[in-house]
Amino acid sequence: QREFTKLNRKKRGLAILEDKKPQSVGILAIHHVPSNSINLDNPTSRSFGAGWHLLIPAGWAMAFWRSLIFAGARPIALEDYNRLQTEQNIPNFPQDFPDTSAYNEWSQLQINKMKTIENARPPAKRPNYQRLGVTHPFCPNWLDTINLVNNLQFNNSTNIFEINSNINSNI
Repeated sequence: QREFTKLNRKKRGLAILEDKKPQSVGILAIHHVPSNSINLDNPTSRSFGAGWHLLIPAGWAMAFWRSLIFAGARPIALEDYNRLQTEQNIPNFPQDFPDTSAYNEWSQLQINKMKTIENARPPAKRPNYQRLGVTHPFCPNWLDTINLVNNLQFNNSTNIFEINSNINSNI
């Protein structure tokens, strides 16, 4: 009994005092309705992909999170959100814009993350990418892809696209 009393006193000492909290908190709410799911009869319909984006000041996420969940909000993780956008043919920035500097930065972060995971495995358990003929195992090489597409020729007799024989064999 005595231990619980001491613990409760310590917890009370860690609590934020009411007079230190600001009286109001500024948030930005952005309503998102996908163009392919607009229902003119019911504009507030809960169609697939519709929702809100909330921008909340740092340190206030947990207070808002709990309130929203108790009010019936359905949260989604960022990776799942990106997957849903891909399924709806909505481009994700920067993943779907490889000709931007933002994509280059995002891609470099992804490459470093995948290399870290790969290097954590024992060498005997890692695939030998060179032996498998994989030149870029952690990201697509857009220049090679563009060269490959530029060297395709349509063969009218077979109705098949063929690659010119004069391009590099390592593509």
